[in-house]
Amino acid sequence: MYISPERIAATNKASVETLVGLANTQFATLARLSALNFSTASSAFKESGSYTKSLLGARDARKKAA
Repeated sequence: MYISPERIAATNKASVETLVGLANTQFATLARLSALNFSTASSAFKESGSYTKSLLGARDARKKAA
């Protein structure tokens, strides 16, 4: 069976396009995951900061911590 160079080129082009699409999907997923991690860290930092401020402003830390 003879396979023409045009067919090989078309197959290779389709493979490259598939790999580029996969890479783009992976980069988009990584960007979303990074944004989620940043959002979670930021939220935790803000929450701990507000809790620390409330502890510093409390007259009795034992009551506030409970």
